[in-house]
Amino acid sequence: MYKKLCLTLLVVLSMLLSGFWVNEVQADGSADFKSDNPLYGDKEVFNYLLWTMDEKLEKDVEKLQEDLNLSEKEMDFLKEWGLKERSMVTESLNQLSPQDQQDATTFNRIAEDVFAQRNLALQDFFGERYTLLEAWISEWWKEEIDYRNQWLAARTDVNADIDRVSRVFATQYNPNTSGAYEVALPDKYVKFANLGWISNIPSNLRTIYGKPPYVVNVYNPATGRSVRSVKVDEVGPWNTDDNYWDAKNGTNPRRKFTDLPLGTPQAYAAYTNGHNGGKDQSGRKVLNPAGIDLTPRVATDLGLKSLQNAWIDVRYEYLP
Repeated sequence: MYKKLCLTLLVVLSMLLSGFWVNEVQADGSADFKSDNPLYGDKEVFNYLLWTMDEKLEKDVEKLQEDLNLSEKEMDFLKEWGLKERSMVTESLNQLSPQDQQDATTFNRIAEDVFAQRNLALQDFFGERYTLLEAWISEWWKEEIDYRNQWLAARTDVNADIDRVSRVFATQYNPNTSGAYEVALPDKYVKFANLGWISNIPSNLRTIYGKPPYVVNVYNPATGRSVRSVKVDEVGPWNTDDNYWDAKNGTNPRRKFTDLPLGTPQAYAAYTNGHNGGKDQSGRKVLNPAGIDLTPRVATDLGLKSLQNAWIDVRYEYLP
């Protein structure tokens, strides 16, 4: 009870200090940009912006530093919080029981706490200049979402359901077996098939998932490097029943989120456009738009640095 009260007070304090009252009308009659600002939407803003290998985002980072005249020390502070946005949530979850780790309410409370701490830290570090950072992020976010939606739509229309290539946001994860060379996709039955857990697959789907091993080929356009025949031995990120590479009326119909375009991971739609209230299928707030997870060895072979994200191409034709 005491811990819960402290967390609640922390969130309220963050809201008060930042002036966060959604849809508040300013003295000049203008709408409050905080209502659409990802800083107040429990999102990994700085991890996405500062830790992603992407030509457009890298230019955005340069513009951020130039527009706000940020020093290297200030940029390093933002980069540090870019890592903390993800690690602090994970570290907090790891302190809980396996059952509590799966609880969406608990996950969302931890995420709210982490991002409240982040905003307080930013306000303390930047002082009066925080409002400038806040406004810049708000404008950048709107522009980035418009750009990214159009960028992805152009590629999805061309690629999906033809050669099953999709531009997907990739993050990195530490596998259960240290050093494993694998990827994770949000289809639990691919994992079950590859690991031989046939009894965990519904009987009506066992024929569809009956010819493992299932692998993907991955290409990083930013480096020109690729990896082939990488097994899908883990499920995630975020969803477990989002085979987004399959058409809703195909031989292996998309099981959930059939309102989304073919080739669009639900996590991306939740993160950028508020799909399903910004939550995954279990009710957790989606903190980043990842549709595939890479182990460090795979990421390294694609030319990524430690903990770096990327927009990559994935060939799914060897999946069910």
